[in-house]
Amino acid sequence: MRGRLGRLVGPLTAAAMLIGCSAGDGTAPASTTPLATASSVVSSVASSVAPSVESSAPTVATVPQTVAGTVPSSDELGLGTTIVEQSLPVGPHPLDGLTAAELAIVREVLTTAGLVTETTRYPYVGLHPPDKAMVIAWQPGGPLPRAADVVLHDIGNGAVIEAMVDITGREVVSSAPAPNLIPGYVTDEFNAAINAAKNDIGLVRALDARGIQPNSAICYAFSPGSARTPDEVGKRLLRVSCYAEEGAGSTFWSRPIEGLVATVDVDTAAVLSVVDSPPGSAASPSAPRAPSRPALAPIEISAPNGPNVTVAGSSAEWAGWNFRWRFDRRVGMILNNVSLDVGTGRVPVLYEASMSDLYVPYQHPDPAWSWRTFLDAGEFGLGTTMSELQPGIDCPTTAIFSSGAVVNDFGDVNTLARAMCLFERPTGTPSWRHAGGDLGLAAVGAAGGTELVARTISTVGNYDYLIDAVFGLEGSIRFDVAAAGVVLQREVDAPDQAAFEASADHEHGTLVGPNLVGVHHDHFLNFRLDLDVGGPMNRFVDRRLTTGTVADDLGRTSIWQTSDQVIGVEGPLAVPSSPGSDVWRVEAATGNSLGQRPAYIIDPLGAIATPLVAADDPGLARAPWTANPLWVTAYDAGQLFAGGRTLPNGGAPEDGLPVWVGAQRPIVDVDLVTWFTVGFHHIVRSEDLPTMPVHRASFELRPENVFPANPLLGFEPPAAS
Repeated sequence: MRGRLGRLVGPLTAAAMLIGCSAGDGTAPASTTPLATASSVVSSVASSVAPSVESSAPTVATVPQTVAGTVPSSDELGLGTTIVEQSLPVGPHPLDGLTAAELAIVREVLTTAGLVTETTRYPYVGLHPPDKAMVIAWQPGGPLPRAADVVLHDIGNGAVIEAMVDITGREVVSSAPAPNLIPGYVTDEFNAAINAAKNDIGLVRALDARGIQPNSAICYAFSPGSARTPDEVGKRLLRVSCYAEEGAGSTFWSRPIEGLVATVDVDTAAVLSVVDSPPGSAASPSAPRAPSRPALAPIEISAPNGPNVTVAGSSAEWAGWNFRWRFDRRVGMILNNVSLDVGTGRVPVLYEASMSDLYVPYQHPDPAWSWRTFLDAGEFGLGTTMSELQPGIDCPTTAIFSSGAVVNDFGDVNTLARAMCLFERPTGTPSWRHAGGDLGLAAVGAAGGTELVARTISTVGNYDYLIDAVFGLEGSIRFDVAAAGVVLQREVDAPDQAAFEASADHEHGTLVGPNLVGVHHDHFLNFRLDLDVGGPMNRFVDRRLTTGTVADDLGRTSIWQTSDQVIGVEGPLAVPSSPGSDVWRVEAATGNSLGQRPAYIIDPLGAIATPLVAADDPGLARAPWTANPLWVTAYDAGQLFAGGRTLPNGGAPEDGLPVWVGAQRPIVDVDLVTWFTVGFHHIVRSEDLPTMPVHRASFELRPENVFPANPLLGFEPPAAS
């Protein structure tokens, strides 16, 4: 899953895995043009929020290809689409993402300081977290300190340097060798691994034994996953697998050259080993092809009175919500400074929220598969793999698109014109309703539901991840994740289900075609949620639903009741004993007018899954944060990723949630952070081929006792179209 694609022999000219905002084409990137003056959408928030859905005649529009650093106009898109550039001069804020101009300064300062050579690559550049107290107290027009955290990796000698650059002062604040920091991979390393494999006589002979000409094989460099032998520990590895260029199946993923994996030491360009365990059958695997179905009439979202959302730079207002965003090379979109005013005063909700880590372990014991335990965010980056969003496909044509600047492997700036989209949509369900003449309402009182979606999509190898932050009118924020793309497949001896069930393979995957199996696997997506309910001082409460007894003469013998447990020190929380039996609450330190502590509930919405492997499994050791669905820690500006800053390298983790909570810091009425993992076990089915439908999971942040009454009832009737 996750790596780099190339032909086995000849010049390395394969198409890139990384698109848009990463230099993933295997060539030295062209310099980019700094962002132009930002355009912005300025519209009045309507007194009601009511986009409509309309059927219309089919509209065909060609979305032009864009050059990095440029943004197409609405006229060029031909779709009435608005693009808003992420540009500091428009509504600057301390938490804004680094602009193209700032990223260029970072590279210039590091080069001038002598920290950059021809073989230096930039696996990470991101905003250095400003002091939180300063940010909360900051007012527009005030001092705006800007700094960047940088990881430099010299692929010539393997040396890693951590640096901090003061962008405002144009100087290196600190720099130091970081021999224990294992950074994410860069394109040159994938290229080097494929070149090493293609020149390895063992791999070439194994292909020849299968009757495959080397020039007809497509090879892909994967991250190394779990260490298989002690001598792999501590080495920077990649593993190369190959696929047939021709044959049945609409994608090369369905044409695996099974049982063949080369392990490459990237630092030395040496092939350490070649796994060669071909299947016994000479039959070629055959993948299904999608059936043909008639097209549907298009359905479009319209806003006849104009949008309800106001966007300026990297901030948005909608129906009382106010929030900002930025893009990070490792985790993608980061929401920040989220607050809500329903007419009773503005309430802080989230200081920051983003995905923090992503772990995908495959569940097959074969030597060519057992190591496949991928860390997609840390090893490849959800920001570097963000896709250019397509109007009318990825987002409605009425969406507002935000560009994003992310530094590539070479320190140059890549700008993705449509990195994120914002759009309103009707839910098709009443947001509230009651039939009857009470409450001073008409016979039926109701209002249609509308929500605002902020969406990004990252394509990491064979998988696409759609990440939505969905804002509700009643004060909720729902995070929807969807996995799409192509499942990894493996060639087997079984041509049909009877033969498949007689083999050991049937325990680890699903037969999706003759001699072809989709391998079962997991997805664990961790979100870092710096909830500031009413302000930074919060506490975490586990509200448990338990069974209580009542007197027999009351017609009942038992009822359920609640009891609150205030969590005193940081640590993990276990999976609830039954669905809905625990209500996780982040409470404000001070009470409301009734003396209650306002809270935001973290509702898993059924998206809890934990690894079903032994505690000593080496794969689990790569992502020990997955052992529990929720963790709570004291706030630390440097603790941003569930697995820590450094990637695991075959040994015990030296960073990340399990290490941090060992400090046992108190978390009662202090600034705290919650970490929730969306998990699902993917049992492959035939409908997942050749390209799978999106697989969805969600969780929700929901207010409790934050507002004095139902905020939905405060909206005025909608204006006439």
